This record gives sequence, structure tokens and C-alpha cells, in this order.
Amino acid sequence: MIAVLDGNYFVHLFWHMAASTAREDTGDAEAQPEIADVLDWFMIRLDNIRDYLLSKDPDTECVCVFDSTRASFRRGLLDEYKANRTRIAGVVEAVRDAKIAVTNSDEWVGYIAPDGYEADDVIASLAYQSTERVLIHSADKDLNQCLERGRVSIMKRSSMEPTEPNDHGIMLDSELRATYYTSDMLEREFGFAPDRWVDYQCLVGDSADNVAGAKWIGPVAAKRILAHGLPIEDIEKLGLNKRQAAEWPAFLERLDTLREVFTLRTDLELERAKNGNGERQVRRGLSTGTEGDAHSAMRAGRRFGHPVF
Repeated sequence: MIAVLDGNYFVHLFWHMAASTAREDTGDAEAQPEIADVLDWFMIRLDNIRDYLLSKDPDTECVCVFDSTRASFRRGLLDEYKANRTRIAGVVEAVRDAKIAVTNSDEWVGYIAPDGYEADDVIASLAYQSTERVLIHSADKDLNQCLERGRVSIMKRSSMEPTEPNDHGIMLDSELRATYYTSDMLEREFGFAPDRWVDYQCLVGDSADNVAGAKWIGPVAAKRILAHGLPIEDIEKLGLNKRQAAEWPAFLERLDTLREVFTLRTDLELERAKNGNGERQVRRGLSTGTEGDAHSAMRAGRRFGHPVF
């Protein structure tokens, strides 16, 4: 089995958790977390996840993927794509150091998206091109389109939960608990197969990515419409209400673009980031290559026992 984790998602998650802790500790609403703390939390969680996965299947190959440093090609299709997101310098630095730490890890295989692509595109390409079972670990709903019965499933959530207390009521250890999602679960929840997921996103849009869908069509209406099995272009035959019908022509004009935005690439030529080759990775754009960045990368490597240079 191949288990593939969205590195950007987890770095962002732990950066915000560390920021919250720093602000509580200092009473400063603007306090920024230490990058070392973010990276510690990130690598510890990777260790937890890997241990959990290997306990289920000792032959599991653990993969961590990251976005390209260049803007997504989707911004060229829609100016508003992710335009609602603020670039946080600390997160950028944490992601850079996480890429280097994973690249030089003996336990994880690292992939970095080619220029202009996102981690989701790498995950989709890995899932599509692999002949093995694939477990995707990400909360990103875009990846629902990758689900395939008996072969590709998603771990939507993982958390470290306390185990039973000892005789003194003290929790001595914790274990990872996981929530899984399969193609059958999606069909029960939404009433259609994963191969219609892109059409569903086109209809309802994605507020997280700042992409609007069809006006006056929400999740309930979209599920009802797609359950009929008709192509989106023929949905008007089902009978739209007056408000929906008035906006439908404008939506159809955008449909091809929306499909291209929401469809993950499955044809990327992927090259693994090689272990022990951190210097090459830094020069390829995982940091700006300044002396300070190199020292930061070296700190990250030493902390987890993996030489960077």
C-alpha cells in the first residue's frame, strides 16, 4: 500500500496551532510561533502516522507531498482562485523547512509538485498511476474525486487520543485514531459516484478556494440534480426554478473553466526527491538559497537526525 500525506495541509495546521499557543502564553495577539516548534509538531505527527500505518500494513510506503513554490496554473484560469488567502511569511518558512526535512528523511518519500501545480495534483497522479492500494491522508474535499472502490480511500482525520489511564488516573500514552472515507461512503452521503465529484464542485463552488458555483444552487439541490445521472449541460431538462433558470446561461459559459479548475491532474511526470540530497533541493527552490535559509535547513535536519548537506 502507498500512503500519501498532504504536507502543506499539516504544516499550515500546526503553524496555526503553535501560533495559538504562543499567543495564549504571551498574551500578545500578534505573537508568532517559533518555526522550530512548528517543525517539531509536524515531524512528530508524521512519526505517529507512519507508526500507525505500519502497524496495519508493514509493507506500507509512506509518502509526503508539497505544493510547487510557483503560483498554481489555476490562477491563470480564474483570477479569483485562492485570492482570499493571505501569504504568511512564517508559514512559508515552515513549509520550506518541512520540505527539506522530509526530503532527507529515511522514513518518508518526498514529492514536490512541478512548477505551477499543487500537492493535490501530485496526490491524484500518484493515485491514478499506481497499481497498488492508495490511502490519501488529507482533509481536502477536492481529493474525493480520487476515490475508487477497493483501491483508493481517504483518511480524512487523524488525532492523538489518550489511552486508558493507569491506577492513579494518569494518561501514560496516547494512540492515533483515524477517520476513513471510501467511495461507498461518498455515494451514500451524496447519492452519486466519485466520478461526478467535479460536477458537484462546479455546481456548488468552493468558498475555501474563493470559487463561485452556480447561483442559487446549493449542496442539497446539487445532490438532488446529480442523483438523476444527467450531464450538467442537460440539467435544465429537470426543471430549474425561476431564479436558477435566470442564472443558468451565465453558469454554462463558465462551466468548462470551472471543470478545468476543479479537475486534479493525473498525468504529471513525478520525480521523487532523493534522500540525502538536501543541497540540490534547496537550490531547486525549497528555499531562497540565502545563508540564513541554509542554516535553518541544517537546524531542521539536525533536530530529526537526518543530515541535510
